[in-house]
Amino acid sequence: MKVTEENTIKIREEFVEVQNGMRIQKIVMSNSKSSADSRKKKHIVYFPGLTYTFEKEPDEDKSEWNWAAEAGMDVHLINFPGSGKSKGHSLNGQNRVNAGIAVISDLLKQGIHPDNIVLYGSCAGGPIAAEVYKKFKKDDNVHLRCVINKSFSSFKKLVVKLLHISKPKWLFPAIIKFILKCFGWHFKPHTIVNDITPYTICFNLENDGFISKQANIGTKISDIEKSHRKKNYQKKETFEGFEQYKEFFMENTNLAKIKNLEPEVGVMRKCWNKFLSLLPIKADDIHFSSITELCSSSEHKYNLPELISLFLEFTDNYFEKKGSLNQEKQPEIKTEAICGKNSEKEIEEKKQYFTNLKNCSISQSISKNLTSLQILK
Repeated sequence: MKVTEENTIKIREEFVEVQNGMRIQKIVMSNSKSSADSRKKKHIVYFPGLTYTFEKEPDEDKSEWNWAAEAGMDVHLINFPGSGKSKGHSLNGQNRVNAGIAVISDLLKQGIHPDNIVLYGSCAGGPIAAEVYKKFKKDDNVHLRCVINKSFSSFKKLVVKLLHISKPKWLFPAIIKFILKCFGWHFKPHTIVNDITPYTICFNLENDGFISKQANIGTKISDIEKSHRKKNYQKKETFEGFEQYKEFFMENTNLAKIKNLEPEVGVMRKCWNKFLSLLPIKADDIHFSSITELCSSSEHKYNLPELISLFLEFTDNYFEKKGSLNQEKQPEIKTEAICGKNSEKEIEEKKQYFTNLKNCSISQSISKNLTSLQILK
């Protein structure tokens, strides 16, 4: 394990062995001045998009996570098989899922409680994070928190829109789906994460120039709501007492780019921008913005680090009051499909009841616990 240091940010290199011969490299960012027990910290595991490779040296490409390390969290940046010093290959998408499972299993073996592990998936890393979340939930009854940002509902829809080969509908999309299945890339994250709960949340970009509106996971989730959640995977899990938090995030999950902000551009970002210059996609498109350059499109303009921090804080509070699915004391959950009339009535009742309450509690919470972050007004 090698360690470098930049101000209060300590960066170390670690490796996780996988049974099939893969060896996964991860770069871990932490606060050098924090003496907290690692088992009591929050651990954010970052699943990046297709092309990212993280180096152990401090650079601008990792600086978007400085806020988390400075707040006392450990940030684990995964180099998928074939990138960085990770052995293996990512030709098969399932290898990325296996790498994520290995990293999480290693954290659990270290004694870190599941409630302290947070999966964060961006772009093509979103489906990987969702699959890892699903594996531990279904197979091991371990419930992790999963945050997805600027992702798509399926790789097939993304490829079809990027290549502009949607017609004839019966031919090319079917061929792409077959190829993706053969290479283990036919992921459908919307079948796993399609609601805001104490464990899952999905952020979406407005005017995303890379992922079309039709392929955006946010559009698919909206369609699920309009269809009244008729399919089994669409059934909503209602956590008693979580309504006020859910209502707040429903109003702040659509993201826009912060105006008049000059971002720092690292080496990897510069190379990626050069590649994009060859495609009909602008390098300054909102899709390629770092999380510190994004804010909610609501009137409050919370930046994304604030929203992630609030999600962790609110769900921690909820677990403390109602219990966690990883503890003996567990919250009450109702699983049901929602009909159209009840859905509209429920939304109106929530808006009326929680308007004053959330404005008060949110402002107090931010001023008390997020003083190190810039509050956008």
